[in-house]
Amino acid sequence: MNLKWCCCSRICKLGNAVRLFHFLLTFFIFYLLLTNSNSELYKAWKSHSAYFICLVVLLSFSLLLYLVASLLDPGYQPKMDPALIAEQFSQASLDPSADSTALDISPSTSSLTQDALPLSSGYCRVCRHPQPLRTKHCYQCGRCVRRFDHHCPWLGNCVGERNHKFFWLFLGCKTALLSWGVWIAWTTITGSRDTLSWLRLNLLVFLSLLVVFMSAIIVGLLFLYHSYLMVSGQTTWEQASRHRIDYLKDLQDMSNPFDEGCCCNIARFVFSCCSWFRDWEQVYDARTKSGV
Repeated sequence: MNLKWCCCSRICKLGNAVRLFHFLLTFFIFYLLLTNSNSELYKAWKSHSAYFICLVVLLSFSLLLYLVASLLDPGYQPKMDPALIAEQFSQASLDPSADSTALDISPSTSSLTQDALPLSSGYCRVCRHPQPLRTKHCYQCGRCVRRFDHHCPWLGNCVGERNHKFFWLFLGCKTALLSWGVWIAWTTITGSRDTLSWLRLNLLVFLSLLVVFMSAIIVGLLFLYHSYLMVSGQTTWEQASRHRIDYLKDLQDMSNPFDEGCCCNIARFVFSCCSWFRDWEQVYDARTKSGV
């Protein structure tokens, strides 16, 4: 299985800084709680209990998923030679029997309207190549991404068809880890009679508690939201910009042509192979023609 990894130099420079900050912050809070003699983590570490081992495994798994979601190619659409696109357009326009779905807009014919294409087709005027269904150009990455969900600054990468499930798994694992961290930090805080002594004993732990608590709320809400998207067969972009997306805005009753049922949506999301893309045009045509 040939997996492509994000290697755009501009993205790597910014993404590496974000990844470094994420790792430093995570390890700083972990080290702070690990070396505090009042914390449960310190006691578990000294006693070599399963409590400590489980937390380290969860932490390692969370960081691994973060790296995979951050570094994996989200589903960049391969760039095509403009001359080849122009040639395909010329051949299709000269052949009356040609299938209309094979007709692509070329850079030299950018003045043509999108009505010349079937509804499931598109053309990116930035990358200058045809766009498959559910593909959107990301201006931060400078590439078209298949089944585009959103650009995540915390990952330094887009979330698309190839890495969306790893992003969802990362959110779930991170939510569990942060919730556990909130409990450990809360139980580490010790009481004191005067304010100065309390601050001296608990200031760093208290600040860590605030950071972990706020992060747990944000990441937990993101995990619930992306779980909803998974179950309903949607993406963030499609839900937020439905009224501007050609293949969705004219559908009646706010129906979702990519919803194949709860169980099927989950199975295709979780167990999809990262080395190939789904034919969303086929799904769209089958669902819309059946009146769904």
